[in-house]
Amino acid sequence: MDKDLARLHDATRSKLLTYRDQLKSTLPSSSSTLKNARKALSKLDLNFELYANLLDNLMSEGADFSKMRKELRNFEEKSLDAIKLLEDDTVHHRVQSRTGGDTLAYAKGSDVRSVIQRLKDKYGITFGDSSGPGGNLTADMSLSNFAHKQDTNAKGLELASGIGKNPDRSLTAHRKGLAGYARHLKPSQIASESALFEALDKRVSEQLENAKVGAATDAPRQKAVRDLLGDPLTYSPNATIEDVAKQRKKLLTVDPAKIQETYKELINNRKLLSLQEQTKLIKGLSAASLIPVAGIALDGAEATARGIKASQTKDPADFLQAAISSAETAIGATGVGEALATPLAAINMMIDQHRDGGSKFNGSGNGPGRNGKNNGRVKIGKNNGNGGRSGAKRRKKLAIT
Repeated sequence: MDKDLARLHDATRSKLLTYRDQLKSTLPSSSSTLKNARKALSKLDLNFELYANLLDNLMSEGADFSKMRKELRNFEEKSLDAIKLLEDDTVHHRVQSRTGGDTLAYAKGSDVRSVIQRLKDKYGITFGDSSGPGGNLTADMSLSNFAHKQDTNAKGLELASGIGKNPDRSLTAHRKGLAGYARHLKPSQIASESALFEALDKRVSEQLENAKVGAATDAPRQKAVRDLLGDPLTYSPNATIEDVAKQRKKLLTVDPAKIQETYKELINNRKLLSLQEQTKLIKGLSAASLIPVAGIALDGAEATARGIKASQTKDPADFLQAAISSAETAIGATGVGEALATPLAAINMMIDQHRDGGSKFNGSGNGPGRNGKNNGRVKIGKNNGNGGRSGAKRRKKLAIT
């Protein structure tokens, strides 16, 4: 960064820092005005060159801090919109704007500029709201909600597809959340250039890995959309803003129903079952999970199936059973917890049978539990009321392919 830009950086961050700290003393931490002021100041440090012309003009006009904050927010929104392909996508910052927290602004300006340059050189990326190849906002980061974050904020065609939220947070771009990377740096971490580099390097590295996970999760859907458009640059990190604009025009000629179908690729190319079929599948997994060894492996599949069903039905009972199944999976993963996980599996089976209006589970069963002992659970074998099928054949029939 040349000397003129460095001076402008120092002057602007100093004024915005004063403005932010004034807001902190008068507004609650939940205030959107304060949040945007915090983000604006962080952006200046992470990629000042990107906003230099805008801020230079605002400073020349004598614009107040409120206008600067709003203009920086508008800049971000335009950048996000320019790289977003589908209206229902969520564009993910590979490195979030609040990295380093509030205290990054207390580090020496010269140290910040040097460290950011070193990070750019190391990772080949520019930060802030930079978009396109080598930017912080790349076309492959135009993600489905399923791949972006584990929540229920899906909309439009993704919501209509019925896939629900991702049952596994570790497979999302926000697999480790946000708070850790925006945590305020300690005084010792901003005391020198080397300390600042070490602190930010770790946060940047982890976030870039998180972004790769989100992209990998979304890859099947993105490929399906790419095939529909016939454009190899669709969702490519090498796509420019102009490329994305052309692809959006092509989308106007594609049947929305075909776009909706692409979301089903996110559940490993498995077909979405009817609610009746899902119920049948869940019962099979629940029963099979009581078999020694096999039960441990099938717990996760049952939890996922119940979660998908609950997201579609919105039935409190389905959500309860999904929670029980998730707890069973977590507890059963340890040898110590196995004794607790098995009763949870039995409870879910009892609830299933009660909701069917029957009471086939009478507690007098003679089947094996996970420990191989006769423990009063439904028998999984030849004479268990399923037409003489063995447990293995029954599970094979219920598997989703």
